[in-house]
This record gives sequence, structure tokens and C-alpha cells, in this order.
Amino acid sequence: MLEGRVADEGPGISGSDQGRIFERFYKADRTRTSGGGTGLGLAIARHIAEGHGGAIRVESEEGRGATFAFTIPISDAPADPRPTAAASARPTGG
Repeated sequence: MLEGRVADEGPGISGSDQGRIFERFYKADRTRTSGGGTGLGLAIARHIAEGHGGAIRVESEEGRGATFAFTIPISDAPADPRPTAAASARPTGG
């Protein structure tokens, strides 16, 4: 299992927002944002993690930052070292 964590020391995310921040276009507390983004970044991260059979979650307390953690399963099978047909069909320089 591949696991990753990203943490910050920002203002944190309220408990009421934590259940919605992975929705497309959702923005928590609009008074703290300066316009900018569209609210897609966390939705995309969730889509990627879940698309690989994993998950993403947030742990946060207001005033104490936030930590985003994700998991993605990895295969125990070794990668096939043989080149694919497309790779072996590429012309070589010269």
C-alpha cells in the first residue's frame, strides 16, 4: 500500500466543511478566500486516489492546520521487464 501525507499549519478546516471539501467546486468559508481557484483540486485528488482503488481523507482542527492523507494499493506482482510492442516498434536514431 502506498501512503502519502501532506500537512500545513494554516487556519484549519471546520468539522462541518470536512465532509464536503472533496466535492467539485466546494469552497469552505468564502470570506477567507481571495477569489482565485475553482474548488477542483481536492475533487481531482479524490478522483485519482479512488480511480486507483485508494482513498483520501482530511484530519483538521480549526486554528491548527490540516493533514491530507491518501492510500493507493500497489501490486505485489513484479513489473514485466519486456518492452511493449509499441516500444519495440519505435525507430532507433541513426
